[in-house]
Amino acid sequence: MQKKLAILPNATTGKEKIFMNLIDHCEPNQLKGDSTPPYLFQEGIAERIKKYNPEMRFYVCLRDPIERAYSSYFYHRSTGTRAVLFDFDEAIEEMKEAYVKPSKYYTCLKEYLDRFPREDIFIMIYDDIEEDPIGFIQQIYEFLEVDDDFEPEAATERMNVVKKGTLQRKRYLKFIWSLENFVRRHKSNFLIKPFYNLFRYRAFKVWGKVRQLGVKKNKDLPRQERPPMKPETKKRLRKTFRPEIEKIEDLVNKDLSSWK
Repeated sequence: MQKKLAILPNATTGKEKIFMNLIDHCEPNQLKGDSTPPYLFQEGIAERIKKYNPEMRFYVCLRDPIERAYSSYFYHRSTGTRAVLFDFDEAIEEMKEAYVKPSKYYTCLKEYLDRFPREDIFIMIYDDIEEDPIGFIQQIYEFLEVDDDFEPEAATERMNVVKKGTLQRKRYLKFIWSLENFVRRHKSNFLIKPFYNLFRYRAFKVWGKVRQLGVKKNKDLPRQERPPMKPETKKRLRKTFRPEIEKIEDLVNKDLSSWK
């Protein structure tokens, strides 16, 4: 299983070849997969995947949409992304594509439900991992029709724990992201548009290097503690996500009252 490849959304033959090279070592009878969360919420990807392989199967794990947004925000801050410009209340207004849109699960899933058979889309709930991690992973094995008796050693270990990122050059990062923000807001201006295209198409390489200059990570630092979310913010987001949550409840036949 290759993680976070983001090959299919960018739709170039070269990138497809990269993906094929990554799984070239697999045996013909082995299942091959790609675990890339943005596939769920980036527009146009479901259609692209269908053209790539109409028999593709999917499994997706959903967590409390507010927790997902809040956790994602602090992760982005720790890695020096544009989120350093805003507090959380500002971020959910200025960066809806990053924090609100991905948490509208039903809207995201509908892109796939409209194109693939329901039985080929396995939807799980993150809360179930803590209750029974072994049973959780075995459900995935059963869906994929592989040996569901196998118990991975890491099944009960906490994965992807966000460590504290030390912002060594906070002013520097804020200046760089303020510049990017200005370009984004004025992208229609004929003088600004070339710079916007530079940001847009070279974002991963350019901003990856920018963040490296401003962020120092230390694996020995303790896990970052998040401050509690403002009650009024949580209330507002609950109202925003409630219709989506209710549709997910119907889809998976599960009570998700704790999300509402």
